Amino acid sequence: MKSPCRVLLLVLLILVACAGVPAQEKTPADQPPAGPAAEADRAIRKTAEAFAQALNRGDAAAVAACWTDDGDYVDDDGTRYQGKAEIEKAYAAFFAEHPGVQIRVVVDAVRLAADDTAIEDGRASLGPFPLVPPSVSRYSAVHVKRDGQWRMTSVRDSRLEVAANPARMAELAWLEGTWTAARGDMTAKVEFRWLPGKRFLAKTSTVQTGQTPAASTLEIIGWDPLRAQIASWTFSPDGGHAIGTWTPHSPGWLIEATGATADGTPTYALNHLSRRSADELVWQSIGRRAGAQPLPDTGEVVLRRQASTPAQ
Repeated sequence: MKSPCRVLLLVLLILVACAGVPAQEKTPADQPPAGPAAEADRAIRKTAEAFAQALNRGDAAAVAACWTDDGDYVDDDGTRYQGKAEIEKAYAAFFAEHPGVQIRVVVDAVRLAADDTAIEDGRASLGPFPLVPPSVSRYSAVHVKRDGQWRMTSVRDSRLEVAANPARMAELAWLEGTWTAARGDMTAKVEFRWLPGKRFLAKTSTVQTGQTPAASTLEIIGWDPLRAQIASWTFSPDGGHAIGTWTPHSPGWLIEATGATADGTPTYALNHLSRRSADELVWQSIGRRAGAQPLPDTGEVVLRRQASTPAQ
C-alpha cells in the first residue's frame, strides 16, 4: 500500500508534471487488452520508439528501416521523399546539417483500419532539449503489416506554430485565481497570480491528503526571450525542477516539461492544459519518463474555479 507521502507526491506530479516517483507495478487488471487492435497498438508504439532512438543516434539507415521499401514521407515543408533509399538519403543529409539533433515522439492514438493496416497520430519535437526552443510538429503515419512486421508506408508532418511574441501572455490571463479539485480525502488547490508588472504568472500547487501536512510546488510562467515563446520553471518540494515550453494547441496549450529529480534523475512529460469553461480547466500529463523508465499517463484532472475568485 502506498504511503500518504507517496500519494501526495504522485498527485503533485499529476498537477505539475515534475516527474519524481517510480512507475507503478501493473496489476492484471491494468494489462493492455488482447486482440489485433491491441497487438497493432503495441507494435506501432515500439516502432515509434525505435524511430526516435535511431534518429537520436543519427543513424539514417535505421530511421529508414522503419518504412516499407516503397514508403513515402512528406515533411512539414511539403517536400516528398519516395522509397526507403530516398528517405535514408534525406535523413543522412539532415544529420550532416544538424549534428546532435534529438527528437521526442508522443503517440496520441493508433487505429486499426484493417487486419494489416493501422493509422498512428502523434506529435514530435526536435531539440536539443531544453536549451533551444523545440520545433514541434503533428504527424499522421499509415502502417502496414508485411511478413509479420509493422512498418510505416506513408507519413505526413505538419508544423505546429509557436507563440510569436510576449503579448501572448495575455492569453493566460483567464488562469488568474484559485482552482480546486477533490477526490476522497485528497484535495488540491492551484493558485495563479500575476507578479508585479504582469509579465509572469506565479502558480502554487498545494495538495492535502487527510491529516498529512500539505505539500506545495511553485511554478513561474512567462515569456522567454531566448526561446521566443512562453516557458515555465517548476520547483518541487523534494528539490526537483523542470523547464516547460508552451505551444498553442487547440483547445489550449501543450507544455513540454524537461527536468530532474533531486537525485539527478532526468524527467520528461508532455502536458495538455485546456479551458473547458470560464470556471473549469482540464490538465493531463502523457509521455512521462523518469530516467529510462516510462511512467503511466495520467487521466484528465478537472479543476474548478473557487466561487470567490472573479472569472476573467
